[in-house]
Amino acid sequence: MRAFRTSISILALAVAGPVLAADLPSRQMAPIVPVGPIFTWTGFYAGVNAGGAWEHGSLHVRDEDTLQSINVGAALGLSDSDSGGFTGGAQIGYNYQIGQFVLGAEADFNYINVSRRIAGVVSDFEGDGGSVFAKATVDWYGTVRARLGFTATERLLIYATGGLAYGQVKHRMTVADDIGEDSWAGRGNHTQWGWTLGAGLEYAITDNLTLRGEYLYVDLGDKNTRLGYTGTDPALAGDTLTLKSDTQFSVVRAGLNYKF
Repeated sequence: MRAFRTSISILALAVAGPVLAADLPSRQMAPIVPVGPIFTWTGFYAGVNAGGAWEHGSLHVRDEDTLQSINVGAALGLSDSDSGGFTGGAQIGYNYQIGQFVLGAEADFNYINVSRRIAGVVSDFEGDGGSVFAKATVDWYGTVRARLGFTATERLLIYATGGLAYGQVKHRMTVADDIGEDSWAGRGNHTQWGWTLGAGLEYAITDNLTLRGEYLYVDLGDKNTRLGYTGTDPALAGDTLTLKSDTQFSVVRAGLNYKF
Protein backbone atom coordinates (compact mmCIF):
# COMPACT_ATOMS: atom_id res chain seq x y z
CA MET A 1 0.00 0.00 0.00
CA ARG A 2 2.90 2.33 0.88
CA ALA A 3 4.55 1.59 -2.49
CA PHE A 4 1.34 2.46 -4.27
CA ARG A 5 1.17 5.85 -2.54
CA THR A 6 4.78 6.58 -3.41
CA SER A 7 4.10 5.85 -7.06
CA ILE A 8 1.09 8.18 -7.01
CA SER A 9 3.25 11.01 -5.55
CA ILE A 10 5.98 10.62 -8.15
CA LEU A 11 3.37 10.66 -10.93
CA ALA A 12 1.79 13.87 -9.53
CA LEU A 13 5.14 15.64 -9.44
CA ALA A 14 5.91 14.61 -13.02
CA VAL A 15 2.62 16.12 -14.21
CA ALA A 16 2.76 19.30 -12.10
CA GLY A 17 6.39 20.12 -12.84
CA PRO A 18 5.89 21.51 -16.38
CA VAL A 19 2.78 23.40 -15.28
CA LEU A 20 4.62 25.13 -12.45
CA ALA A 21 7.53 25.97 -14.74
CA ALA A 22 5.13 27.61 -17.20
CA ASP A 23 3.89 29.90 -14.42
CA LEU A 24 7.43 31.24 -13.69
CA PRO A 25 8.53 34.54 -15.38
CA SER A 26 10.68 34.04 -18.44
CA ARG A 27 14.33 35.06 -18.28
CA GLN A 28 15.02 36.14 -21.85
CA MET A 29 18.27 38.09 -22.50
CA ALA A 30 17.89 41.76 -23.53
CA PRO A 31 19.11 42.43 -27.10
CA ILE A 32 22.65 43.81 -27.30
CA VAL A 33 22.79 47.12 -29.20
CA PRO A 34 26.19 47.67 -30.86
CA VAL A 35 27.86 50.98 -29.88
CA GLY A 36 29.96 52.72 -32.54
CA PRO A 37 33.31 54.38 -31.78
CA ILE A 38 33.19 57.88 -30.24
CA PHE A 39 34.30 60.62 -32.68
CA THR A 40 37.55 62.39 -31.80
CA TRP A 41 39.11 65.55 -33.26
CA THR A 42 42.62 64.25 -32.64
CA GLY A 43 44.70 63.81 -35.79
CA PHE A 44 46.17 65.44 -38.87
CA TYR A 45 44.01 67.10 -41.51
CA ALA A 46 44.33 69.00 -44.79
CA GLY A 47 41.83 70.91 -46.88
CA VAL A 48 40.84 73.89 -49.00
CA ASN A 49 39.09 77.19 -48.33
CA ALA A 50 37.34 79.99 -50.25
CA GLY A 51 35.62 83.23 -49.34
CA GLY A 52 35.76 87.00 -49.46
CA ALA A 53 38.03 89.72 -48.04
CA TRP A 54 38.05 93.49 -47.66
CA GLU A 55 40.76 96.05 -46.86
CA HIS A 56 41.01 98.39 -43.83
CA GLY A 57 44.41 100.04 -44.32
CA SER A 58 45.55 103.61 -44.91
CA LEU A 59 48.08 105.49 -47.07
CA HIS A 60 50.29 108.34 -45.82
CA VAL A 61 52.81 110.44 -47.74
CA ARG A 62 55.74 112.28 -46.12
CA ASP A 63 57.93 115.04 -47.51
CA GLU A 64 61.49 114.09 -46.61
CA ASP A 65 62.57 117.78 -46.58
CA THR A 66 59.96 119.01 -44.13
CA LEU A 67 59.19 115.58 -42.58
CA GLN A 68 55.52 116.51 -42.78
CA SER A 69 53.24 113.48 -43.11
CA ILE A 70 49.60 113.46 -44.23
CA ASN A 71 46.91 110.86 -44.69
CA VAL A 72 46.51 111.01 -48.45
CA GLY A 73 42.79 110.38 -48.55
CA ALA A 74 41.54 112.17 -45.43
CA ALA A 75 43.82 115.25 -45.55
CA LEU A 76 43.41 115.96 -49.26
CA GLY A 77 39.74 115.04 -49.51
CA LEU A 78 40.38 112.56 -52.30
CA SER A 79 38.33 109.58 -53.35
CA ASP A 80 39.34 106.75 -51.02
CA SER A 81 38.03 103.29 -51.89
CA ASP A 82 38.52 99.88 -50.31
CA SER A 83 38.36 97.02 -52.76
CA GLY A 84 36.85 93.75 -51.58
CA GLY A 85 37.73 90.62 -53.44
CA PHE A 86 37.99 86.85 -53.58
CA THR A 87 40.33 84.75 -51.49
CA GLY A 88 41.03 81.04 -51.66
CA GLY A 89 43.73 78.61 -50.65
CA ALA A 90 44.70 75.48 -48.76
CA GLN A 91 45.47 74.59 -45.16
CA ILE A 92 47.07 71.78 -43.16
CA GLY A 93 47.02 71.19 -39.43
CA TYR A 94 46.86 68.93 -36.40
CA ASN A 95 44.35 68.73 -33.51
CA TYR A 96 44.65 67.09 -30.11
CA GLN A 97 41.50 66.57 -28.03
CA ILE A 98 41.53 66.55 -24.21
CA GLY A 99 38.02 65.94 -22.93
CA GLN A 100 35.84 68.66 -24.42
CA PHE A 101 38.81 70.88 -25.32
CA VAL A 102 40.76 70.77 -28.60
CA LEU A 103 44.26 72.19 -29.05
CA GLY A 104 45.64 72.58 -32.56
CA ALA A 105 48.10 74.18 -34.93
CA GLU A 106 47.40 75.19 -38.54
CA ALA A 107 49.24 76.74 -41.49
CA ASP A 108 47.61 78.07 -44.66
CA PHE A 109 48.57 79.78 -47.91
CA ASN A 110 46.08 81.81 -49.94
CA TYR A 111 45.48 83.90 -53.02
CA ILE A 112 43.78 87.24 -52.35
CA ASN A 113 42.85 90.28 -54.39
CA VAL A 114 42.11 93.34 -52.23
CA SER A 115 43.40 96.90 -52.56
CA ARG A 116 43.12 100.47 -51.32
CA ARG A 117 43.01 103.13 -54.05
CA ILE A 118 43.19 106.91 -53.63
CA ALA A 119 42.99 109.27 -56.60
CA GLY A 120 41.93 112.79 -57.44
CA VAL A 121 42.86 116.42 -58.16
CA VAL A 122 44.02 118.86 -55.48
CA SER A 123 44.62 122.62 -55.42
CA ASP A 124 46.25 125.01 -52.97
CA PHE A 125 45.05 128.43 -51.75
CA GLU A 126 46.68 130.14 -54.76
CA GLY A 127 44.70 127.99 -57.17
CA ASP A 128 47.62 125.84 -58.23
CA GLY A 129 46.59 122.25 -58.63
CA GLY A 130 47.86 118.80 -59.26
CA SER A 131 46.94 115.14 -59.29
CA VAL A 132 47.54 112.34 -56.82
CA PHE A 133 47.23 108.61 -57.36
CA ALA A 134 48.12 105.97 -54.76
CA LYS A 135 47.33 102.27 -54.54
CA ALA A 136 48.27 99.32 -52.33
CA THR A 137 47.32 95.78 -53.40
CA VAL A 138 47.61 92.50 -51.49
CA ASP A 139 48.33 89.59 -53.87
CA TRP A 140 48.72 86.66 -51.47
CA TYR A 141 49.00 85.91 -47.76
CA GLY A 142 49.63 83.04 -45.38
CA THR A 143 49.27 82.35 -41.67
CA VAL A 144 50.72 80.03 -39.03
CA ARG A 145 48.27 79.86 -36.14
CA ALA A 146 47.39 78.13 -32.87
CA ARG A 147 43.80 77.00 -32.32
CA LEU A 148 41.92 76.52 -29.04
CA GLY A 149 38.48 75.01 -29.26
CA PHE A 150 35.55 73.66 -27.25
CA THR A 151 33.25 70.85 -28.41
CA ALA A 152 29.69 72.09 -27.96
CA THR A 153 28.61 68.64 -29.13
CA GLU A 154 30.66 65.60 -30.05
CA ARG A 155 30.95 66.78 -33.68
CA LEU A 156 30.66 70.58 -33.34
CA LEU A 157 33.82 72.54 -32.52
CA ILE A 158 33.84 76.25 -31.56
CA TYR A 159 37.33 77.74 -31.65
CA ALA A 160 39.50 80.85 -31.44
CA THR A 161 42.71 81.18 -33.44
CA GLY A 162 45.69 83.50 -33.75
CA GLY A 163 49.32 83.74 -34.72
CA LEU A 164 51.75 84.88 -37.41
CA ALA A 165 50.70 86.36 -40.77
CA TYR A 166 52.70 87.31 -43.87
CA GLY A 167 51.88 88.45 -47.37
CA GLN A 168 52.92 90.25 -50.55
CA VAL A 169 51.85 93.88 -50.89
CA LYS A 170 52.43 96.07 -53.96
CA HIS A 171 52.53 99.87 -53.60
CA ARG A 172 52.35 102.55 -56.28
CA MET A 173 52.01 106.35 -56.17
CA THR A 174 52.36 109.36 -58.47
CA VAL A 175 52.12 113.04 -57.59
CA ALA A 176 52.19 115.76 -60.27
CA ASP A 177 51.39 119.47 -60.58
CA ASP A 178 48.78 120.70 -63.03
CA ILE A 179 51.27 121.57 -65.75
CA GLY A 180 53.41 118.47 -65.36
CA GLU A 181 56.69 120.22 -64.56
CA ASP A 182 57.03 118.78 -61.07
CA SER A 183 56.17 115.17 -60.39
CA TRP A 184 57.13 112.31 -58.12
CA ALA A 185 56.61 108.60 -58.69
CA GLY A 186 57.55 105.30 -57.10
CA ARG A 187 56.50 101.71 -56.65
CA GLY A 188 57.42 98.79 -54.43
CA ASN A 189 56.78 95.09 -54.02
CA HIS A 190 57.24 93.88 -50.45
CA THR A 191 56.75 90.77 -48.36
CA GLN A 192 55.32 92.06 -45.09
CA TRP A 193 54.97 90.33 -41.72
CA GLY A 194 52.35 90.76 -39.01
CA TRP A 195 49.73 88.96 -36.97
CA THR A 196 46.21 87.55 -37.23
CA LEU A 197 43.29 86.79 -34.89
CA GLY A 198 40.01 85.05 -35.60
CA ALA A 199 37.33 82.55 -34.65
CA GLY A 200 35.23 79.87 -36.29
CA LEU A 201 32.88 76.89 -36.17
CA GLU A 202 33.75 73.44 -37.50
CA TYR A 203 31.41 70.45 -37.88
CA ALA A 204 32.34 66.83 -38.58
CA ILE A 205 30.06 65.68 -41.41
CA THR A 206 31.58 62.21 -41.29
CA ASP A 207 34.49 60.69 -39.35
CA ASN A 208 36.83 62.01 -42.07
CA LEU A 209 35.19 65.15 -43.52
CA THR A 210 34.72 68.43 -41.61
CA LEU A 211 33.13 71.68 -42.77
CA ARG A 212 34.03 75.06 -41.23
CA GLY A 213 33.17 78.75 -41.32
CA GLU A 214 35.88 81.17 -40.20
CA TYR A 215 36.66 84.88 -39.72
CA LEU A 216 40.23 86.26 -39.66
CA TYR A 217 41.55 89.79 -39.08
CA VAL A 218 45.00 90.18 -40.64
CA ASP A 219 47.45 93.02 -39.92
CA LEU A 220 50.58 93.04 -42.09
CA GLY A 221 51.98 96.21 -40.55
CA ASP A 222 53.32 99.15 -42.55
CA LYS A 223 55.92 99.61 -45.28
CA ASN A 224 57.62 102.65 -46.83
CA THR A 225 58.08 103.19 -50.57
CA ARG A 226 60.33 105.94 -51.88
CA LEU A 227 58.95 108.37 -54.48
CA GLY A 228 61.68 109.94 -56.60
CA TYR A 229 61.43 113.27 -58.40
CA THR A 230 60.61 112.82 -62.10
CA GLY A 231 60.02 116.47 -63.07
CA THR A 232 62.08 118.95 -65.07
CA ASP A 233 63.34 121.33 -62.37
CA PRO A 234 67.05 120.59 -61.63
CA ALA A 235 66.72 122.24 -58.23
CA LEU A 236 64.30 119.52 -57.14
CA ALA A 237 66.30 116.61 -58.53
CA GLY A 238 67.11 115.28 -55.06
CA ASP A 239 63.69 115.92 -53.58
CA THR A 240 61.92 112.75 -52.42
CA LEU A 241 58.60 111.76 -50.91
CA THR A 242 57.82 108.60 -48.95
CA LEU A 243 54.62 106.60 -49.24
CA LYS A 244 53.75 104.74 -46.02
CA SER A 245 51.20 101.96 -46.41
CA ASP A 246 49.41 100.35 -43.45
CA THR A 247 47.91 97.02 -44.54
CA GLN A 248 45.02 95.40 -42.67
CA PHE A 249 42.18 93.30 -44.03
CA SER A 250 39.39 90.96 -42.94
CA VAL A 251 38.62 87.50 -44.32
CA VAL A 252 35.38 85.51 -44.12
CA ARG A 253 35.71 82.04 -45.62
CA ALA A 254 34.42 78.47 -45.63
CA GLY A 255 36.70 75.44 -45.53
CA LEU A 256 36.48 71.70 -46.18
CA ASN A 257 38.98 69.41 -44.45
CA TYR A 258 39.87 65.74 -44.73
CA LYS A 259 40.86 64.20 -41.39
CA PHE A 260 43.43 61.42 -41.68
